[in-house]
Amino acid sequence: MNDAQRSVERIHQLSDMLQSLMQQAAVLQQKADASVVQSRQASDALKRASDRLPLTVGAAIETVLEPAAEKAAAKMTATWAQANAAAAEATKTFAAAQEKLQWKMLAYACTGALAVVVLIAAAMAYLSPTERELKELRAERQTLLADMDRLRKAGAGLEVAQCTHQGRPRTCVRVDTQSPRFEGGYLLVPAR
Repeated sequence: MNDAQRSVERIHQLSDMLQSLMQQAAVLQQKADASVVQSRQASDALKRASDRLPLTVGAAIETVLEPAAEKAAAKMTATWAQANAAAAEATKTFAAAQEKLQWKMLAYACTGALAVVVLIAAAMAYLSPTERELKELRAERQTLLADMDRLRKAGAGLEVAQCTHQGRPRTCVRVDTQSPRFEGGYLLVPAR
């Protein structure tokens, strides 16, 4: 086959392919036209549905949301009722604890007061003199009173001081300067 025949053959093949492509394009055009028609129909249906939508949606909202709202309200009511019951129980528990605490505080106060009374009584018993000690103290008091009387008779209201005699401290009283036991303004009192 020569080149011219081959070229003709090639042209026939291309012509067949072009015809096949044109047929396919026609089929695709028909499908596209059908699709446009369907799209217009769907758009019209959507428009009609959207016009009815507020009525339908309102009815659906009432149908669906009203029971949901009632259910939520019932749940909230139950939750609040539980919370109120828990609060009432907590209030009771707090009141009982407060009363118990008051009684405990009263018991502690009474126990403390009793302990203080016992300590005071024990201190008084320990510190107060016995009957024998009281007799001894009374006898000592009588002796002191007798000594005071004797001293008053010997020179009432004498001034008592400390003085040094022969390098040792001694108790001294001021006396008459004419006394034979007079020394530097004081009279030596011998120790018993």
